[in-house]
Amino acid sequence: DNSVVLFTSIMYNYSTTTCDSKGNCVTNYYCRKSNVTAFKVDNTGALVWASNLDRQITYNGTNIYDLKVMNKDDKMYVVYGSAFQLDAQKKNGRNSKSRSQRTDRLEYAVFDFKTGAYKKDEYKVNAENCKKKDRKTISPFSITVIDNKMYTEYSRITLKPIIYLGCLCPPIYYFGILSGNARKGYGYIGNITPLR
Repeated sequence: DNSVVLFTSIMYNYSTTTCDSKGNCVTNYYCRKSNVTAFKVDNTGALVWASNLDRQITYNGTNIYDLKVMNKDDKMYVVYGSAFQLDAQKKNGRNSKSRSQRTDRLEYAVFDFKTGAYKKDEYKVNAENCKKKDRKTISPFSITVIDNKMYTEYSRITLKPIIYLGCLCPPIYYFGILSGNARKGYGYIGNITPLR
């Protein structure tokens, strides 16, 4: 019907600087994200509906874009980061997600195209009895949307165990870690699709 739905989020970039007694200072940069607000505008520019979802998370770095959207039929699927439990009424430490929940749970909302009503939910990425080496991590800002489909990737590269034997002879270790054969890696590419 030529209408457009705009998804927005509040971004606040800031930094903190700490100095030790010797005058050595370190500056850390952060990006605080809050709210997911959707506006539907018709082809004349008139506002049809507006809907706001409350969320909050702080990332290391600046200008982090963690809002990803795809649509299917008359629903819009929105993935976003949130530091608090799905049903938290207050944003405090008691209601915050644990470190493992932040990388193992994918929080999302399903918005209705006609009314703007939404329902929040989360998807658990790893099974309960998943081995540590087989665990996958996911974060909203690592998701890419291409042709209305969401993709995520993760890779990990480590040194081969035999390279550590080179510690007995530092020159061999040094040249060993510079070699392309010194590393092994693994990764995955995932496709995120709505479940019926």
